[in-house]
Formats: sequence, structure tokens, C-alpha cells
Amino acid sequence: MATYAAHETAVQLVFMALLFSWMYLKKEKWTFIVFILLFVCGVYIVQDLRGKDIFDTSQSYTGELIFHTGTVIDGDSLRGFATLQDGTIVYARFRLTSNEQKLHMERLVSNSKFLVTGVFEEATPPSHRYSFNMTHYLRHNGAASLLKVESISGVMENKTWINRLLKRRDLFKTHIREHFPETLAAEAEALLIGERENMDPEDRRIHQTLGISHLFAISGLHVGIASGLLYVLLIRLHIRKETALVILLLVLPLYAVIAGGAPSVWRALSMVVIVTSGKLMNIKVPLANIMLTSIVVFVLWDPYAMYQIGFQLSYGATFGIIYSLNMLRAIKSPVKAGFVITFISQVTLYPLLLFHFYELSLSAFVVNSLFVPLFTVFILPANFLLLFLTAVFPPVANFVFYFYEPLREHIDQLMIAIASLPYQLWVPGKPGIGAFVLLMSSVYLFYCAVEREFRWWHLLILFVPAILFTSLPYMDPRLKVTFLDVGQGDSAVIEMPYRQAVYLVDSGGVLRFDVETFKEKSDHMKSVGKLWHLT
Repeated sequence: MATYAAHETAVQLVFMALLFSWMYLKKEKWTFIVFILLFVCGVYIVQDLRGKDIFDTSQSYTGELIFHTGTVIDGDSLRGFATLQDGTIVYARFRLTSNEQKLHMERLVSNSKFLVTGVFEEATPPSHRYSFNMTHYLRHNGAASLLKVESISGVMENKTWINRLLKRRDLFKTHIREHFPETLAAEAEALLIGERENMDPEDRRIHQTLGISHLFAISGLHVGIASGLLYVLLIRLHIRKETALVILLLVLPLYAVIAGGAPSVWRALSMVVIVTSGKLMNIKVPLANIMLTSIVVFVLWDPYAMYQIGFQLSYGATFGIIYSLNMLRAIKSPVKAGFVITFISQVTLYPLLLFHFYELSLSAFVVNSLFVPLFTVFILPANFLLLFLTAVFPPVANFVFYFYEPLREHIDQLMIAIASLPYQLWVPGKPGIGAFVLLMSSVYLFYCAVEREFRWWHLLILFVPAILFTSLPYMDPRLKVTFLDVGQGDSAVIEMPYRQAVYLVDSGGVLRFDVETFKEKSDHMKSVGKLWHLT
């Protein structure tokens, strides 16, 4: 299992090294580059060493516990990261015993302190190198141990300013569910407050196939539109520009908390705050320096964010766009510029996406050029407007919904039609260290080549390593049989020589009968034994 951790660390270091090499190529000040590099690596090493501290799991615990944002109640299980009375972070789990208790905890978990009794547990080691590693998951989130909560003996209100904001988030969620049509409520929750738990699994699959899942996770697009709408509104109310900018600086952090506080939200927020502060002080700061300053602030605030895929993807995409501005300025057509920005984002991130998700949406390069403008100009502003109207002028909101809902349904049908087209997902599997270095280096060399002038043959720099990585299994003359322990039932994968065919023998999950309704999990397995012919 140590090999997997070493691979993960090496991938992050390779990615950072290539980013800083590109900064040097773009003639950033070397002192600034060295400072950022040493700072980030220093914090990374300190946190990595701290994460290896031994925690005594033989003791029990009685005291206060506060669950963090993102705690999940699924079936009869309550689980999530939590802070103990002495500030220690743990991953807490509690078994619910009745539907009444489940409903009660759903109301209390986000804004309460609990007096609990429990025992610390050691994480179960993964059964194989590709299975979920709880030890790494805890360390990458700054948690010391698992805590099995055996009983809750008291509840107190958690009176902090963040909790007051989270209460507002819950009020927004309730408002959306009560005033938006059922077909639009889940999307509105995702776009406005970053809540995606109610999105239909089939819709998520379609978004993944099309490569547009990022549109439903609050990021720079949402922060930019929200701040732009607020700024225009303040100016229309005849508020001075300087005062409007100060109001933005005060309101945006509050919005980030209400929106869920994902790394992409704080990245976008921090960059907007730095730009806005520069305007107030009449200081023009290069975009690259703004991004790097944002990284420093982020890592200081939450060093463990470096492990999060959202942090890596958000800053990676921003990095690629910022350092391609010279190329983008030469493009006069807005349509072409939108396509190139999408291409840059996808190309910059595709080795990371393969490393974390093992697949890539090929249609994303074209589909995003359609849906990013559609969400930017129409869908996202419409949701902000409808949220305002449902709160202030409900009859007007109902009138708008009458036209907007069927129009949104047509857009969904378009998504379904495009997602049904074959051969949209490239699934080559997870690259090892060597393959990851090869793929990232090809991206780096591609940008170096097109910096002066783009030629179509430059695409070979990207395509040849990708094709080589994909074709490796088809050159393997061996017959492979892999037995998988997936936690709920054994299965086997049979790979024929030269990838002539791949068979998955699925023995099915655990069958449970007469289970109480409240105990049913959202992802419970219903399958029995099956034989799948994958290729």
C-alpha cells in the first residue's frame, strides 16, 4: 500500500514541477518562483510528516463533537469528519436506530454540538492496491483517527458565525425546494448553493459523459457571474464604484461559505478579492501573481487542500488559461476563443483526470463550447433571477417558470441526445508514474511548441503519447484473470490476449430482505450474478 501513496505523492510533485518550469519559461521572476516552490513544498512536507503521527486508538472518548459541513446521512448511517473538544479532527460514524432519530439528526447535524461517547478505531487496510484506502483518506483530510460514536447524550446549539451562515444555506435549500418546480429544484440547488445530493444519478452520468460536470459545481464561473450581477445592481442603485467594490469584498466570502466552500469556490473568490483590492488601491497586479498569491493563501489556510482533486483541477485549469493569454489575445472570434479556452482547460488537466478518474470525455472538447456559453449567458443568470423573484415577487416567478421550465426540458433532451452518441468516453485506465510523466511532459512540450505559432502537426505531440498509452494492453500477448474484492461481493475480470475481449464475472452484492425503509442506502446494491462482455 505504500507504493500507492508514493505514486500519489510523486504525481503531485511532477505536476508542480512542470507548472513551475512553465513559469520559468514565461520569464516570471525567478525569486518569486523559488519562493512559491519552497513554500508549497515546505508546507506539503510538514503536513505529510504530521499526518504520520501515531494516534492512540486504544482509548475511548467522552466529550463534545462538532460535525463538519458535508456530513452524510445515508440510510441508517451518519458519517463525516468532525472536531473533538480538544481540536482533534476525526472521521466519526454513528448508527441510527429509527426513522424518527434519522429525521431528528438531519435537522441538528449541521448546527449543533453533540455530547458523545465512543471508541477510536484503526482504519481497515485496503484489500488490494486499487481499493479505497481509509488511512490515506484520513491523513489527506487532517484527521487523526476513526471514531465510532456509540451514544449521544446531549445536544447544544453551535453558535459561531460560520454556523449562522450555514443556517442561511439550509434556508436557501428549503426555499428552493418549496418554490422551484420539482424538475428544476435539484439543478438550482447545485448551481446556487453547491448542493448536489439530490441530483438524479442518471443526470450525473450524462454530465460525466459530456464532460460538463464542472458546470454544476460552483467555481469561477459562478463566482464571476454572482459578483458581476451584484456589482451591476449596486451601480444601478447609484452606489459609488469604490463603495460597490468594498461591498463585494465583504459579501463574497459570505457567499463562498453559503455555497459550500469547495476549493474551486475559494480559489475563484481569492482571485476576485485580490483583483478587487488592487482596483481599490489603483494597483495593477499580473494575473499570474494573483493566482500564485491565491495558492499561498489557500495552502496557509488549509494545507490539506493540496490533496483534493478540486484544488488541483481548479488551479491547473486556471494556470493553463493564464499562461495562454498571449495566444488567446490573437483570436478575434468569440466562438473560436471559447473553443480554444475549453481545449486549453481539457488538455492541461487530462493526465490528472486520467490519474484520478481513469477516463476522459472526448466530447467535452466540443460540448463545452456549446454549454459553457449557454450556462454563462442564460441558465445560471436565470437561476439567480428566479431565486430573487421567488423571494420577492412569487407571482412573477411563477410566470417566468411557465416559460423557463419547458425550455430547460428541451435543453435536457438535447443533452440526452448528445450523450447517447457512441464512443464519447476514452477509458484507458489509470496511468502509472512513468505514463503520467510522459503524458504531462507531452502537454508541457505542446504548449512550448504552440507558444510562437500553432501548426496542426503540433497536435501529434499530444496524440502520440496518448495513443501509445492506450495501445499498451492491445500489445500484451498474455491471458489475464483478475479476482476483485469490491467489498460487497467478489468478481473476476478476464482479459483475452491482445485485448481481443474483456469479460467481467459479477457475483452480485449482498442481498438483504425485509430491510426497514429508512435503512436503505442511496447506492445499495440490487444486482445478482452477471456476466458482462465489456469489449
